[in-house]
Amino acid sequence: MSYPALRQVIYTEVFMKRALLFLLVFGVVGGFTFSADLMDYPPPLDSGNILVDVGLGYVFVPDTTIKIPPIVASAEYCLPSVPISVGGLVGFYQYEKKAPKELWVETWTYVTFGARANWHWNIDVSGLDLYTGALFGYNYFTWFSDRPYGYVEPANSGLVFGFQGGAHFYFSEYVGVVAELGFPFLAKVGLALKF
Repeated sequence: MSYPALRQVIYTEVFMKRALLFLLVFGVVGGFTFSADLMDYPPPLDSGNILVDVGLGYVFVPDTTIKIPPIVASAEYCLPSVPISVGGLVGFYQYEKKAPKELWVETWTYVTFGARANWHWNIDVSGLDLYTGALFGYNYFTWFSDRPYGYVEPANSGLVFGFQGGAHFYFSEYVGVVAELGFPFLAKVGLALKF
């Protein structure tokens, strides 16, 4: 494992523990305090709906600058009988790391894809869908350097376990916005579509 990847693992482990604790507290307290019925979908959703989210995210990669911010898309199917949606996610982003005096530049490219599931909390607020869930996927990482002996090294790719908590707000029957916190994407905002 290279040094930049090791530092990222350490930073993300600390954040992941804090974020997971926050999501668990939010889910338990919010769910039991505000839910009318835990086994029903919130008013904007129903079983059989397909949820599609497309947006921009944020990922913390130490000592780098963003070249292409995370572009994240997900699609989920609302299961019958229980307020759970299942589906997949894909994300793409690039960061640059520059040496002192810009003698060389490394470009780090990440592609994350996986399966995810969300529990939708039935809160009686028109148009609002709060959810928490988990992700299991794969993070493909490669980097390229423009040093005189430039190289490409696919490295540190591997399985990723994530979690998320967020909200859809639908301002019409089919269109809304989404905001989400979690891991591996620390934050995400974008367009939410419902079919």
